Amino acid sequence: MPANAKGYAYGDSWNRPEWTIKADYLFYHSFNKKGRSLILLPQAFGPFEKEVSQKQIAQLYQMADRIYPREQSSYDYVAKAVNDTTKLKMTPDFTMSSIPPGHSSVQLPAKSYITVVLNARMVDKTSAEIFVFDGSAL
Repeated sequence: MPANAKGYAYGDSWNRPEWTIKADYLFYHSFNKKGRSLILLPQAFGPFEKEVSQKQIAQLYQMADRIYPREQSSYDYVAKAVNDTTKLKMTPDFTMSSIPPGHSSVQLPAKSYITVVLNARMVDKTSAEIFVFDGSAL
């Protein structure tokens, strides 16, 4: 069973070229042909206003057994784009509660910190001074 956790890779902001959408389709379709399930793990989705992203989410929805938007706006974007909710189930992102193997030496006091998991869109769409952290920003 392939699972996808690309995280906000599906939607208008990525401006993905057509060939990458075809490549995703061929990759996931190969699993469908073998009778395997496709699950899109909790992540952000949308919006899907551009034709290319509408095509992509329609193909993914057709092939997926379950899609897990991580918050209401992502759920709404997918539901609107495919006009269906039978394969959607909103579930929070699991990455914050994941413990990486081999890093048990990191000891943080409970509930005294925040974690931000960046993706490329957050970095290239945000000015550089936002990422300078001296501790006073909180």
